[in-house]
Amino acid sequence: MSHIRKRFLLNQIIARLKISPVVAIQGARQTGKSLLARELVKEKVKSMSYRTLDKKSDRDFANSNPDSFLAQVSTNELMVIDEVQKAPDLFDAIKASIDEDRRPGRFLILGSTEFSTMQRIRESLTGRMSRVRLYPFSISESLKSIKFQDWNFKRIDQVKQKSFLCTRAQLMKYLDRGGMPGHFYVREDDVRIQLMRDWLEMTVQRDLMQIPKLKLDPDLAFAILEKIAIIDTPSATEISKNLSIDVKKIQMHLKALASLFVVTPIEPHLKSTGKTLWLLLDTSFVKLLGGGFKRQLQTWLLNELLVSNSIRKDPRKINFYRNSKGSMIDFVLSEEGLTTAIQVFDHESIYDRDLNLLRSFGLKFKGSNLLALAGGTQNHPKENLFVRPWEWMG
Repeated sequence: MSHIRKRFLLNQIIARLKISPVVAIQGARQTGKSLLARELVKEKVKSMSYRTLDKKSDRDFANSNPDSFLAQVSTNELMVIDEVQKAPDLFDAIKASIDEDRRPGRFLILGSTEFSTMQRIRESLTGRMSRVRLYPFSISESLKSIKFQDWNFKRIDQVKQKSFLCTRAQLMKYLDRGGMPGHFYVREDDVRIQLMRDWLEMTVQRDLMQIPKLKLDPDLAFAILEKIAIIDTPSATEISKNLSIDVKKIQMHLKALASLFVVTPIEPHLKSTGKTLWLLLDTSFVKLLGGGFKRQLQTWLLNELLVSNSIRKDPRKINFYRNSKGSMIDFVLSEEGLTTAIQVFDHESIYDRDLNLLRSFGLKFKGSNLLALAGGTQNHPKENLFVRPWEWMG
């Protein structure tokens, strides 16, 4: 199939199957969890059996006879259960099975809902399950790169144009099409756009309504997604003001959308003003919902950072920074011994005055790397400040 791509997360999954009896792959619907399990994991696993609870007969059997459902798989065979959250009773059955036999690599479970928000699941598999998160394709995955290459922020000054993994044209194409395996490869614009609309409609009209014990409004959920794409500061408070709806109701819907991995929260830096910001899952939805170039860039960069974190041994902490005047640095990355502040510009040419906020951050937080993403390259090594093209982060 033309849209099959190697996922950098694959090696992480294989490694965890060797040490944990249950590995969970979680992520939004149509990010490629099922394909990863069926087409890629089986290349590394001797024997596996795949069941999906999207299939009514399997779902009914799992709900009514969870122990018998698990007994369908022979010894030493990896059992893959897709959309596992649709049969909550299975989790108690998996717990009991593991308590009797804790061999690693027994179950690979896939879910498009955050398990930690489901009490029975959380209680059943605490300490027994290793979790990984699958995001939309990074740009390098979409270009069929075979090797994950993380950024070395300690060596920004040494990176040259020829080492970039993508071109400006490839980046622009990615921003429009995004990284969702279900539609990014579709060449016909009208078909791709309809697939994206269908995805959003199914998410707010069906998936969101299946979350128990919450009175959710699909029309409001869609309006919230539109505001996240458009407004400059997409916090619950600002969305509330834009929609003239109580902030607690907005927060409830944001939490529900986050449990489906449709939106991602970004917390303020420890020394920052402001409240939690929210970005959409994928750049393609930003454009579809009316967002501009800068919001596409921010959403793309967040996905790149999250994909990187899902693979790194020591994930970077991702925050934003806002000063007392309301000016914002899009991302502040913290890793052992290094802080990197990244400001995204939506225009190719930037002037020296555009870098003042980064300079101010550098004065406040000594030793930080300061990175501006725009259209070209500038070096200010004495200030530890560098301007790089957007595609440098590809």
